[in-house]
Amino acid sequence: MSQTQPTTIPITTDNTALVLQTDASNRLNTVYFGLPLAAAADYAGVAAQHNFNDANAGFYPNAYTPAGTWNLAEPAIQVTHADGNQSLELHYVRHETKPVDAHSKLTRILLRDPKYAFDVTLCYQVWPQENVIEQWTELQHHEKKAVTLHKYASANLYFTQKDFYLTTFQGQYLKEAQPAQTKLLQGMRSVESKLGTRAMLLQTPNFILGLGQPAAENEGTVLVGQLAWSGNF
Repeated sequence: MSQTQPTTIPITTDNTALVLQTDASNRLNTVYFGLPLAAAADYAGVAAQHNFNDANAGFYPNAYTPAGTWNLAEPAIQVTHADGNQSLELHYVRHETKPVDAHSKLTRILLRDPKYAFDVTLCYQVWPQENVIEQWTELQHHEKKAVTLHKYASANLYFTQKDFYLTTFQGQYLKEAQPAQTKLLQGMRSVESKLGTRAMLLQTPNFILGLGQPAAENEGTVLVGQLAWSGNF
């Protein structure tokens, strides 16, 4: 399925804009993350200023990267369908934004496999004044038998800066949450804990990502993130 006019979905706070947009194959991509633009209509043209087609190198800006089809990068979701097929493709179907209360609003984006009855809903709840975006993912299927989920991430982040500096927090008894900053190089960097009810004793599910330069107290751009989960991560 393809479409002539892309669908653009801005997820915005007072100080930050996360912009998603469909491509010619109707896949949903992250095309912008940064300061809000002066006019909302300008978000539709952001993708044209970047070369997001990387000639099959595998580093695609997909909003929720599936496994087993076109993707060569680390997937956000990996499944085995009821018939044993491990391929998953996700196309944009629709989205809606509604207020949750006086202080926040929720955007829900439905993605669907064109061959299987498998749906992924990306959820973004925004608190504009606090500059907070909470993201989670809902999975649903209507296949004839059980579907096996091998991997299912809450979020799939993508940024276009050249350098990234990751600050994590680890420690031990009476010396908890000690910061350690590392420049991210090619490959994977995992922050995890398998201590169950004591999951945050040695490692916390919090991080700071310096975009373009190391995180500093009074300058630069940083993303502060937290996995809101009380068990293993």
